[in-house]
Amino acid sequence: MQPNLSTIRVSIIDFLGVLLPGSVWAILLLSLAGFLGCGELPRDGSPVSVAMQLGTASYTVAAYSAFVGAAFVIGFVVNALASITAEPITLTLPILFKLYAQNRRMKKSEAYGFRDYLFPYRARHKSKTYFDTIQMLVKRATCCDADELPARQPFSSCKRLLRLYAPPLWEEAEYMEAQSRMLGSMVLASVFWVALSVAALKNSEWTTVVGALVVTIVVMVAYGRRRA
Repeated sequence: MQPNLSTIRVSIIDFLGVLLPGSVWAILLLSLAGFLGCGELPRDGSPVSVAMQLGTASYTVAAYSAFVGAAFVIGFVVNALASITAEPITLTLPILFKLYAQNRRMKKSEAYGFRDYLFPYRARHKSKTYFDTIQMLVKRATCCDADELPARQPFSSCKRLLRLYAPPLWEEAEYMEAQSRMLGSMVLASVFWVALSVAALKNSEWTTVVGALVVTIVVMVAYGRRRA
């Protein structure tokens, strides 16, 4: 079967999802090395300073090749761990805020718990007309309630069914999942940047911490919207 445009699009986003976060992580690790006093790297722990040094200094082709190779390896590893680790980080704080806000304006018997914001997302869908019907169909097909199913398994099974019966929809799902993995890797990188900026605050300015926090919030919001 010849690859079509959608398949190529998924391959491109997968490629970028490894290279871009891997490059960011490589720069962050070099920033950590500089903060620890290794080599001639900037001591302020700022990835911006390291990136500027990499862009202006005259390194050999072998050095840049080694950087790109390391970025691919780091990006591949982080990409595999992104969804497992980035989703709890991104979702926990918003869920806690929603719980606090809703429990203040709802009766105690009607208030949602933390579990209601996880699969099958009762807090978001329970009031919709389709929720009870889907619950009934799931129980009829699996002989158990949706709450008893593992959270990730239904999505994996649905993607396999889409690949068999609706390849265009499967390609779109894969494209969106590739975007989520890339954003998840960037979430982890931005959180690491915040921690590094706080640790290196005595060697840098407070604006570095503010910038790291702003970038982290923007990336987390983008990741949360893509996962939703």
